[in-house]
Amino acid sequence: MYINKDNRTKTKRKVYYRTQKNREKYSLKVFKSNLYTYALVLDENRRVLTSFITKNINKKGSKLELAKEVGIMAGKYLLKKKITNVYFDRNGYKYHGRVKAVAEGARESGVKF
Repeated sequence: MYINKDNRTKTKRKVYYRTQKNREKYSLKVFKSNLYTYALVLDENRRVLTSFITKNINKKGSKLELAKEVGIMAGKYLLKKKITNVYFDRNGYKYHGRVKAVAEGARESGVKF
């Protein structure tokens, strides 16, 4: 029953320990549920600075389009704070679909991963 969650947890651990040097940077973390896509902006100490969610977007569209809007909003926030280089944490998810859309939206805003 919980096979997918356990596999995602294993992937998260692998990625976390392989990227220790990136823990000193700001990061953009993605979480997705069945309905919404979240983007969290974390500082060097892993504290949440702000979060963006597809629920708060007033546009209509597919989940993929709304996820891209979340990425654009997160990218604009980071540029407003004068942060251009961040670590993209996909949180154990495969890099496709909504996760990829958030990354592309942030890149369109001018943030580098």
